Amino acid sequence: NAPRGLRDVMLITDNRLKFKARFTPTVEDDEIYLSRTHAMVEGLATYVMDTALDPLSKAIARRCAAMRTGEVNTRTTLLLLRYRHHLYPASKTAQTLLAEECHLLAFEGSPDKANWLTDAQAMTLLAAQPAGGNIPPEMASGFVERVVQGYEALRPHIETVAQQRATALLEAHERVRAAANSNASRISRAEPQLPVDVLGIYVLLPRPAAV
Repeated sequence: NAPRGLRDVMLITDNRLKFKARFTPTVEDDEIYLSRTHAMVEGLATYVMDTALDPLSKAIARRCAAMRTGEVNTRTTLLLLRYRHHLYPASKTAQTLLAEECHLLAFEGSPDKANWLTDAQAMTLLAAQPAGGNIPPEMASGFVERVVQGYEALRPHIETVAQQRATALLEAHERVRAAANSNASRISRAEPQLPVDVLGIYVLLPRPAAV
């Protein structure tokens, strides 16, 4: 029942709709080892990401969503962000480097009165399970739209974190260079490229109290 587009990118042909596979290296002659870099795994990952970014497709993975869960007591929003940092070498002849990373931020309440959570608390919420019934699509869109409209109130904190991540990246480069006793050109500074990319917005709502 997989969509035709998914079967195509996973290289599944009509005569290969059924197959045996394992995720560990020990396989039999008639089995496929699905390693992290296997073409079928890469195809599946590509399909999930591409359809999530396509506003016209009904994707399984979505960039924005809202759900009820028993893991929060107040409205909580997760922001999946992508930071881009320029690393400038001390040597004028060395090439400027680009580093990218994804990071999760979470806050409680409305954007204009955001109570920011720690990174550990934000990561814990990734495992939140839905509870209390589905949210009508129009209502879910409304919760996400409030975050979009209130983004300017969130921007200062997000950009402050971006600068902190750039500083941490520079310090990490210095530690590795010192530990390796490397003669490579040192990085003199790291600067975040703003604005920060927002890849996903996910709103978690408390489970309704039992009647």
